[in-house]
Amino acid sequence: MNKFFYGFVALMITMGSCKKEVSLETNGQPILETEWSFKEGLSTYDGPMDSAHLFSESNVEELIITGTTTDGKGQVLLQMVAEKLKAGVYSNPQVLFQYSESNVPLLQNIPANIGEFSITIATLDSFSVSGTFTGKVKDSASSEKTVIEGRFTAPLIYHIINPQPILYGELTVWSKSLCSGDGNIEVKVSDKSGAITQFFDSEPFCGASGTADFPLPVGTYTVKAFCGVDSVEYQIQIMDNNCTLLEIDFNNPPVIADYFPTGIGSTWAYQGVAGTESIESVANATFESKQYQQFNSSSGRTSYYRKDGNNYYEYLPLDFGSGNPSAQKIEFLFLKDNTAAGESWLTDAYDVQVSGTPVRVKLKCTIISKGFSESFGGKVYDDLIEVYTELLVYDGVNFQPVSAYTTIYAKGVGRVYYTNPTDNSEWVLQSSTIVP
Repeated sequence: MNKFFYGFVALMITMGSCKKEVSLETNGQPILETEWSFKEGLSTYDGPMDSAHLFSESNVEELIITGTTTDGKGQVLLQMVAEKLKAGVYSNPQVLFQYSESNVPLLQNIPANIGEFSITIATLDSFSVSGTFTGKVKDSASSEKTVIEGRFTAPLIYHIINPQPILYGELTVWSKSLCSGDGNIEVKVSDKSGAITQFFDSEPFCGASGTADFPLPVGTYTVKAFCGVDSVEYQIQIMDNNCTLLEIDFNNPPVIADYFPTGIGSTWAYQGVAGTESIESVANATFESKQYQQFNSSSGRTSYYRKDGNNYYEYLPLDFGSGNPSAQKIEFLFLKDNTAAGESWLTDAYDVQVSGTPVRVKLKCTIISKGFSESFGGKVYDDLIEVYTELLVYDGVNFQPVSAYTTIYAKGVGRVYYTNPTDNSEWVLQSSTIVP
């Protein structure tokens, strides 16, 4: 099922022989009750819980939690696998549940039965993990049973397996002229600052004196340069063990090539069947160690977006318009500007609540057309990309589309058209001001 299978086997071997913990103690004082329980039919199972083990390797994490009954005859196992484990709901096929006695499995879920068994992580920190679990299982005779009111609390032990080295490159920023009065050009990259103190007639060597030089981890960065109140902004890519030379030229600022620009101060005005709406990029925001741009709309809606290479993401609550503040939030890849027409991509499956009903959903995006021209709001736009986005709901057998919308993006401008037949909405861009 996953690359951490060896960890699962090792823990299963030691389950019956480990000393079980009722609590952790510091200087003799109990600080965490560690226990588990669940019900199946008329029976209740419970006992103390061993330490939970979180294995982290590359882009995959696995959480394994074990415990025993008070008499030591029964053993419970919970297992979850995800790219990044955090508080939230995890379901088949991401989870494994097993209850055994004398090392003979009596109850276990069937991971292939999508969505039929789920484990919810309520809290997960450097010290402990707690949560609940419920769903359909099979007994030793392969008869279907239902586990309810499952819960667990356990101390947490981290295991970092083959951590990936951080790869670095170098950025040297230079200019053929300084600010008025030979003033320095201030340069900012992420949380780092520097200054160009000398001008050059031609491209200097990497790290030359008078340039603004930055060692940076491999990735995509926004470089901002300032001369008094004037500023320019560039997008650059840092490669492993390479030096990138970037010339700052205030007289010829870079052409914005993004299909969804996010520069602070950028504005868009739309006309729809229900009236008008304006949107503005207003601030930076950070979620899960990633930086987004906050967009505010005149209708009171707040959204968050970021770009990584050719991919554009929204930090999206799966509330389906309900405004539920506790709704699960995901990073939704809504546009790939280097993907060919006809190609699609899918999100992971998520368990959500829609009007109080639990459903399992995915989002699917398809590039319908690329590189065409069309007029919106009286202006012709070139190099357009049309994206068709579908909401898929699991019906017990397959994920079926239940609604969809179409969005058209223009290079250097952003979203120029949107239509959703489900709610009869349509928005057309009337004007925009794009800030690099």
